[in-house]
Amino acid sequence: MADAENLVVASRTLTVMAIVLWLLSLSQPALIIDNGTGKPNIMGGAELLAMGWMGIGLITAGWYANLPFFIAATILLIGRETPWKTVLFALLLALDTFRLQSLPGGGRGDVYGYGMGVALWFAAFGLMLLAVAWRSAERRGLTSITAVLRVPAVFSVLAVLVGGSALYGIYASRATQHSSVTEAEFLPPGSVKTTAVCSTAIVVPTTRIALNGPLEVTGKAHPLDAPATLLGWGIPVVRKDGFDFALSNAADINTIYWKPSSGAAAAILNLSAKNNNDTIEAALMSADGTTTAFRQSWTRDIRKTSLYCPDFRPYDTAPSSAPRSLLISAVDVPGGLKPPAGALGNAITVTPFRRESLPSAKTHGMRKDAAAAGAPVLDGGCPSDTRFVDKDPGAVHLGYGGQQTFAVGERRYFLMNNQPLAAVCAGDSVYLYYFWLDNNQKPYLLYIQRRELADFRKVWTLVTGFDYVRPYPFQGKRNVNIRSLREKNGTVAAEIVDIEQSLVVDISFAAPAR
Repeated sequence: MADAENLVVASRTLTVMAIVLWLLSLSQPALIIDNGTGKPNIMGGAELLAMGWMGIGLITAGWYANLPFFIAATILLIGRETPWKTVLFALLLALDTFRLQSLPGGGRGDVYGYGMGVALWFAAFGLMLLAVAWRSAERRGLTSITAVLRVPAVFSVLAVLVGGSALYGIYASRATQHSSVTEAEFLPPGSVKTTAVCSTAIVVPTTRIALNGPLEVTGKAHPLDAPATLLGWGIPVVRKDGFDFALSNAADINTIYWKPSSGAAAAILNLSAKNNNDTIEAALMSADGTTTAFRQSWTRDIRKTSLYCPDFRPYDTAPSSAPRSLLISAVDVPGGLKPPAGALGNAITVTPFRRESLPSAKTHGMRKDAAAAGAPVLDGGCPSDTRFVDKDPGAVHLGYGGQQTFAVGERRYFLMNNQPLAAVCAGDSVYLYYFWLDNNQKPYLLYIQRRELADFRKVWTLVTGFDYVRPYPFQGKRNVNIRSLREKNGTVAAEIVDIEQSLVVDISFAAPAR
């Protein structure tokens, strides 16, 4: 044992310091997980400790290194033995952490980087190894720091610790200073990536192209080739596949007008994608091809995450996000980035339903009705020219070909929804709706939205539940219709027709305040 006079740092002190580092690692970010959403899932050390035992199912045993770590710590604190084999076994198990590629369970969970928690955790193992080497020197009767440092085991472990710390610092600094904006947002301070950091620079437009007409999109590279994406970024008119698209209101990116293209385009955005969008290329040039404002390529992270080099956030609508910022900086729009005056065309897309409220509808009773039997009605009570239509060309070219299209006279409205919709007309309004059985249990849910027929402006949307006892669930959502509906003084009364049972169920609910 070292004495105070010669200032020998005892192996027990190093052991305590290792335990402190281990505890500190629990409070720091440990794993940076890419779940495919573009935003990182930061897993802390304590969370990793709680679920790390599942790693054995992925043939990784890093979590189990904690057991021999504390066995070695106990031996060093209470005895005079030198647990070389135990601490080396612990270190080997800890190194197996780096074979962890993804988290167990369903969904996307790729390990994208390691945080300071992992660094402190490994530092604890390194310090424990140093404590064992120091214990070995103490057992030889050495009583001075100078003498202990000359022991090969102590010297070697110290050299590895110092070198490892320096390398980690270099990689962490490089990951912070030389990564793209998106990568930097993924990495907390002191973290490192599992793959190389981005080295490709974001280009600066060599000129600005006057956008006094439509921006024509050629080629494919999702979602840059979607008119809705470019309109949401502020491009006034987007041309694609022979159609011109524009917004009527910059604040409503889900209301898109279209008409067959006319006149010359002002600029061309040429897009290409390779290997399932692993590499995306974009070039902006004048319509005559004589001037090129920029050429930029983005390459997906080699781990196939949602991140691109140099910086690519396709679903980020912030003006500073790439590639939006690159495109907008390369165009000069007379009058500014805003929709053109007046209606451009004759079709509108409709926002998806949202669960804005969930009140309970009142069920007033049910009755047998022979007239309820028959085929489902998709547009009950509507005029002959107001109905659902199939395969409208505008919907196809806008990218919503798989959705329903509702016609009001010569106008077409593209309904973006993940469930088949039906409609019922009442006065100057149309009510779009579908039914849903929540987890095959009561209550049945009615998703319903009111829109004005004159301009298809949304008035309100809600989801309401109602009690309805059936011997078995609906066999088809379209086998239940709203036969009639009336709205008066803020209350909606509807007749729901169960075609399979030849039943009519009367319900009422409060309409959302306007």
